[in-house]
Amino acid sequence: TDAENPNYEIQFTGNTLTITAADCNVVVNERQNIRPGTGEFTEPVFTDENGSSIHGTITYTYNGQTYDYAGLKNVLAGLAEGSSGTIAYTFAPASQDYASQSGEIAFTMSTLTFTVGGTEATAENAVTIKKDAVYGDSWSEIVKIGSITAGTGAGTDSDSAHFTLRESGRPDAGDAQSFQVLYNGTIEGKTYTDEVVLTGKADVAKRTVTAEAGSCRITKVYDRTRDPGTASGELAIQNLASGDEGLLTITVTPGAYPDANVNGQKKVAVTLALEGEGLKNYELLNDTLELPGEIKPKSIAPVVKVSGSYSFTGSAVTPALTVSDGTDVLAETDYEAVLSNNKSAGTAKVSVSPKAGGNYTWSPAVEASFTIDKGNYTGTKTMAVSARPGETASFNLSSVLPAGYKLGSIRVEDRDRIFTGTPSLSGSKVTGSLVNDSSKAGKKAVITVPVTETADYQAFELTLTVNVLASAQNPGSSNNNNNNNNNGNNNVNGGNNSNNNTTANGTDKVEYSLSMETGISKVPTALSSIEDLNTTEKIESKMKQELQKRAAGVASDKVVVYDVVLMVNINGTGWKTATKDNFPQGGLTVVIPYPEGTDRTKHDFVVSHMFTEEMNGHKAGEIEYPSVTKTGEGLEFKVNGLSPISVGWSEVGKLNDPSGAVKSPKTADMSPVEMYLGLLVLAASALAGLLLLERRRMRER
Repeated sequence: TDAENPNYEIQFTGNTLTITAADCNVVVNERQNIRPGTGEFTEPVFTDENGSSIHGTITYTYNGQTYDYAGLKNVLAGLAEGSSGTIAYTFAPASQDYASQSGEIAFTMSTLTFTVGGTEATAENAVTIKKDAVYGDSWSEIVKIGSITAGTGAGTDSDSAHFTLRESGRPDAGDAQSFQVLYNGTIEGKTYTDEVVLTGKADVAKRTVTAEAGSCRITKVYDRTRDPGTASGELAIQNLASGDEGLLTITVTPGAYPDANVNGQKKVAVTLALEGEGLKNYELLNDTLELPGEIKPKSIAPVVKVSGSYSFTGSAVTPALTVSDGTDVLAETDYEAVLSNNKSAGTAKVSVSPKAGGNYTWSPAVEASFTIDKGNYTGTKTMAVSARPGETASFNLSSVLPAGYKLGSIRVEDRDRIFTGTPSLSGSKVTGSLVNDSSKAGKKAVITVPVTETADYQAFELTLTVNVLASAQNPGSSNNNNNNNNNGNNNVNGGNNSNNNTTANGTDKVEYSLSMETGISKVPTALSSIEDLNTTEKIESKMKQELQKRAAGVASDKVVVYDVVLMVNINGTGWKTATKDNFPQGGLTVVIPYPEGTDRTKHDFVVSHMFTEEMNGHKAGEIEYPSVTKTGEGLEFKVNGLSPISVGWSEVGKLNDPSGAVKSPKTADMSPVEMYLGLLVLAASALAGLLLLERRRMRER
């Protein structure tokens, strides 16, 4: 290898190995003073890379004649002082491993000599050459002149100020850079000017520079590939020699991105190369670098397509979307879809915007619409009511009818002839008078009510079975055993029930009441383990803050928090706090008084409710925002649990509350039974029929 054979230059041509003879290293004093009468001068010295002498023959040429050293010495000895000339030399190495060398020595016949400690001054003993000199070092830093004595037969001069370098400034990088030490002084009245003391050589290495990112970065627009981007900005070049600013540039060749996506990478590897006028004096420490990398989102005009068909389910509908840019389909991580009007039957909309950090950008958002067809009604379709002979049986269907209903003409199947005439339908109330015949006990009739239209469901039918009780049987009214139910409440079939548990079953007699106080006095058990809800202060603060986020128009002093408790009394066993087991599973519609200082004609209201335990599909700490109706008695809204409840208000038209369009969720397998409560006292006769109907329906499943 080249490293193991420093004296050779090795080249390979095809299968042929060619070894070329190496050059010798030459140490020569190129300008010399030769004493008249002696003719002695310093011969060149030839060495290999390791500093060992190379044997061979030196011939000299002077005034066209060729001499060996002895012959030339005799010729020079006869020259007069002050004479000058040039000696040419040629070195023929004894070994063919080295190439011949040639050069010149300029001389002056002079009695002036230069010595170091009695020995002729040379580059080896009169100067110190910096071994690790690099470009940027000055000559005075590279070559330090030692103690030299100039002398003639008449006197000497050792003043260091009289010995100087011919060269000044800083040399370019390169090996064997020549320099000379000059003498300027006076000895015994004779002045000498620019007399050459010695000639030497110094190696000057290239200066190493490093590149840092500076303002340079690699960018491109998203193209679905990892292909290289474009460099922009300037690299910061470190370790430039003073004055070389602008003489050196570094070109940047970007490599591939590590990831094809926007924000999928922070750094990109690049290759560096030096260019410019200063290239001969510099080299790069590093030819690779990591630069900040960026892929910018592609600006597009996307197309949104909704596929599939959808029907009303009672829950928000999320359709299948395809967002495309020509033939390229965007990933879900590239966009955000906002749905509106996507719960009820009708026309829903989806608005698609670019997601922050996604691969695409566009403005404004693009929209598409889709249809939500009416669904099949899955709620309560069969009901029963009981009455004694001679009484009037009635049932109000409003508790089982969905929004926007229209009813057709009823059909009556009365094979046992239990009615005195034909039952009637008025509004949502079915009424029929029973014949006063005790023999009809145990008989029944069936009334079919067509529901021809609703907001969200296709047409369906309700079936009401009317049962005739024996005269002594209790028709099931909770507070009015003689209830003929002409007030719109429902009679429920069932006998006496002595069950004293707090969960109503069958025909249990159930009474409710509602109590309310301002503020929260106790932390519910399920909230005590939640860090930001484990004190009454935190609960109230959370309720107020979330309500203000919901309705931006509500000021902090226009919010009140209530502790609302539902009490239940089943079969006269005493009043107890309702639990999730006996809380109306279809939800509870309550009416609370207007907050002090408010007016239904001057203010709008927003209500929130926080769940204090897991129930009806909600977790403890979750908040629901029911829609609010202003009534003559107070604020009416439906919740899926009680306490705590917060109410906020602002002037009419300034509420900025999105919850007006939000419906309180219903459990999928529960009937949409709504329980209407007044403050402190509940109309028990109304609730009993509704609740018992629901309990009986659930038990018979």
